[in-house]
Amino acid sequence: MSETMKFIRRGGAIALGLVIATSAIALAARAMGDQNATRIAASATSTPTCTGSPLETIASPQATVEELGLDGSPSTESTSLREAYEAVALARVNQAASEKAAVRLVAFGASGVGANVTFEGSFAPVSDDDVYNLAAQNRSTCWAKRAIGEALVLRTPQSDGGTDVAGATAALVANARSLVAPGGTATVTVFSDGCQAPSPSGPNRRLTDLCGLLAAGESPVRILKAHAAEFSLGDARGVAITMVGIGIGRNESAANTVFARKLVAFWMMVCKRAHARACQIGSALS
Repeated sequence: MSETMKFIRRGGAIALGLVIATSAIALAARAMGDQNATRIAASATSTPTCTGSPLETIASPQATVEELGLDGSPSTESTSLREAYEAVALARVNQAASEKAAVRLVAFGASGVGANVTFEGSFAPVSDDDVYNLAAQNRSTCWAKRAIGEALVLRTPQSDGGTDVAGATAALVANARSLVAPGGTATVTVFSDGCQAPSPSGPNRRLTDLCGLLAAGESPVRILKAHAAEFSLGDARGVAITMVGIGIGRNESAANTVFARKLVAFWMMVCKRAHARACQIGSALS
């Protein structure tokens, strides 16, 4: 065989090898692209984009209503405490979503500043299209999660102080009752140390320094008797009230101390006087 023919055959083999290698690379790239597309799609599903508005009017009546109140005052400035609040609040939102419930999130803090509704919406189906309903639920979940995080960002200067725990809880109870259908389920959950306290100025400057009185040895019964109107939650019939973190404040080791138990006992009396369907008051972050 001539040298020329040998060269042509070698060249053909090399070219064929290049074609095979190129095809393999193309197939691998295509496979990798498919995998990336799958991962991107999965990511988009698990992390919905917060489009629309975090405040969508809830039409009444609703079968299930969940009201969440987050104390954003300096009394809950501990990072670990706020993280615990966030975890429990997110669990409540996820539970509400599974129950197709209506949810409102209210952030409250320094007395006189007032409460701020940061999320309002319903997880109830809005269409016969399951895909549309899932997208709406993902959007609402996204906004609720964002609202919880924003509510727990400390914005109130240390010197401001003051927290209207009773006022915020009463407002949550009233709204829950206005939204729930007869025979439906209404729940109010408040995340707070429970230390009602006056603001330095403004309309709530005359609020009771609850924890100051308890620390000075005043009994819960006498405090409530002297300030019954201030600590009234209104008519809470049909509403289950839960209070989380009572007595903890800046010191998470304060749970279940003598002082914390006195504070829990106080809010338990407040809850029962409102004739709530159920009262679950405690320091436990659950």
